[in-house]
Amino acid sequence: METYYLNKTWKFMLIASAVIGVFVMMILALLLIILQVINFLVVGLFILALLSMFESTYEALYIKIEFSETEVIYYQPRFILQFSWKDLEKIEIGIYGVVLIFSEAKILNGHWLVKVLKIFGPWERTIPYGCYISPTNIDKIEEIISTYKSNLDTDSIKLLSNHFKKA
Repeated sequence: METYYLNKTWKFMLIASAVIGVFVMMILALLLIILQVINFLVVGLFILALLSMFESTYEALYIKIEFSETEVIYYQPRFILQFSWKDLEKIEIGIYGVVLIFSEAKILNGHWLVKVLKIFGPWERTIPYGCYISPTNIDKIEEIISTYKSNLDTDSIKLLSNHFKKA
């Protein structure tokens, strides 16, 4: 089983956004203190800022994808999705990055959250894949996908490889 965590750029972006968010909330809280607004509001802003920072940092460290011979498991902090290689439909490269699209997914935990989020579309069948790829592991991940899904369009695999080697 091959396990991949977010690449350094994505981890940095998640953690940096948390730090910036905390900084902005602290400035807002200081402004409220200067304006002598009720103290429980300031305390609430500090707590909200800290929670968002911890959540974003936890997410950056926890998210991972595992490839095995028969399946792909996608770990998020609030849910885990399992996909079979035989259900891989395509690899898509768009404005949001690279995604693996499957025809079916098994929800291992977080059923209620996944059901609520289905309102926004069939995202539960996709894995954002580009955030795990780095120049050091692109060849290995490309090999894994082509090995496990030999009937996948070879143009998709070449396009994926060219996309990341240019970056």
